[in-house]
Amino acid sequence: MMTSLSSQRGSAIVYVFIGVILFAALALTFSRGMQGTTGDASRKTAKVRSSQILEYADKINMATQKLLLKGCSETELNFEHTYSDNGLIAWAQGTRLYNNPLAPVDGRCDIFEPNGKMKPVLFSQLGIPASAFGGYALSDRLHFTSYIMSVQGVGDDTYIDLTFQSMVDVDTCNEINKALGIEAASPPQSELPYGGNGYTGTFTAGAGRQINPVGSPLHGKDTGCYYSYEATKQAYFFYKTLIAK
Repeated sequence: MMTSLSSQRGSAIVYVFIGVILFAALALTFSRGMQGTTGDASRKTAKVRSSQILEYADKINMATQKLLLKGCSETELNFEHTYSDNGLIAWAQGTRLYNNPLAPVDGRCDIFEPNGKMKPVLFSQLGIPASAFGGYALSDRLHFTSYIMSVQGVGDDTYIDLTFQSMVDVDTCNEINKALGIEAASPPQSELPYGGNGYTGTFTAGAGRQINPVGSPLHGKDTGCYYSYEATKQAYFFYKTLIAK
């Protein structure tokens, strides 16, 4: 009788032990599944944001090219918009003064409303998280510049090009490059930190700060996303070339 009871107790302990192991394995599988689901959701969200940004940038480029075809000269293009401001770019040197004094007064060469076709947006409105802007005020705004920053391998590399740029988060940056077929494990680093005055009708001669120097996966690409670095300021920037000089 005692032998039978001992055997039953031993069997019960084995069953409990097996149950604990099975529960632990199930919990681990569930945890990994949740992590994978969270990661997939994050990537899907970044992919959606990248599509929205690329689509919006294409619309701005199309609006720019249409005005040029209608007879507006490069120097007459006006990028003044609701979110323009008279202060310094919070993240880097330069101003966001876009009221082009060379533009026709009737507004026929304006890109944005009320005279133009485009509606300005903030990149934060496209879902770019606040953390992407590093706490720098106004950094989610649209920026159009033909000063300092140069796109290499597109047009004449001895001139600064007109680009549309804004900050994004790293995940969206990677998805933008992936969507464009740019092979890079992480956003390529620009030659020098981001900077540049707002476009007001003039182009600056000189290679300037190269967004995509020779050897960069972005070299020769008129659109992409890069990493801008200096000691106290690091961020990711989407860029779209509107006019390659």
